[in-house]
Amino acid sequence: MKTVNDILLLGDPRLYQVCKLVQKSELPLITDWVADLHSAMEDIRRKYGFGRGIAAPQIGVMKRLFYLNLDKSYIIINPEIKDAS
Repeated sequence: MKTVNDILLLGDPRLYQVCKLVQKSELPLITDWVADLHSAMEDIRRKYGFGRGIAAPQIGVMKRLFYLNLDKSYIIINPEIKDAS
């Protein structure tokens, strides 16, 4: 389980890398990654009183994946920005 102490801080060179796509062969790993993202997000909320989402690179998983916890949990795999303005 990841905590707020496992989150990479601004300035960490890994946060500036282009992350790799999640491959079909890696789909079984998503359950563990999401559990880590969820536990880190909950720890952030306990410690700081805020937080709705966290990206996999923030916990050292250099994949295109992020976790949102709004009214329910959402897992976004391989997002793409199209028509950026």
